[in-house]
Parts: sequence; structure tokens; C-alpha cells
Amino acid sequence: MARTFAMGGDEPVLLEEGNSSLSIQNAAKTFGRADCAAGQRCSALRLLCVQEEMVEEVLAMLGGAMQELTIGPAVDYATDVPPVIDAEAQATLLAQIT
Repeated sequence: MARTFAMGGDEPVLLEEGNSSLSIQNAAKTFGRADCAAGQRCSALRLLCVQEEMVEEVLAMLGGAMQELTIGPAVDYATDVPPVIDAEAQATLLAQIT
């Protein structure tokens, strides 16, 4: 079962082992919170906690979901992930993924 907690802008999602396909569906739904406003909203997902046994399956699911996203201008309704606010925000994001 997925749970969310408000943590002053850092809202983790916890995925528990059990019904892993349901947990992964919940992870996919919460992924929408991660990409909204390019992750620049206070409610954007910043921490996903997954039991060790589920890591590979969840990573594969989220990787597939990310490949489906469209990056583009915020004014385009087809855009899933808009640009970040400035060069500093871009540098911060790039540092986190490299």
C-alpha cells in the first residue's frame, strides 16, 4: 500500500511489499506528482521509499513511464514536463541525476 506524508515540502511515498503490482501502479500514479511543474512545486515527489525486494521492478516501471513523457513548453497541452525556472534550477537537477 502506498502512503504519503507531508514533510514540509519533502513528501515521501512509501511502497510496501505485498501486492507488488498494485504498489507499482501506485508508484506510477505518484510519478505524476514528481513531474508536475518540472518538480518545482512544494508537493512534487522528492523521495520514493521502496522495499529492497521491489527496487528492480519499480525502477523498470518508472523508467518506462519516464520514457513516455513529453518535454516541452509549459503552454503546450501536450507537454508533460515543462522547463525549469532558471539555469540554477537546471544545474541542480543535472547534479542530482549524474
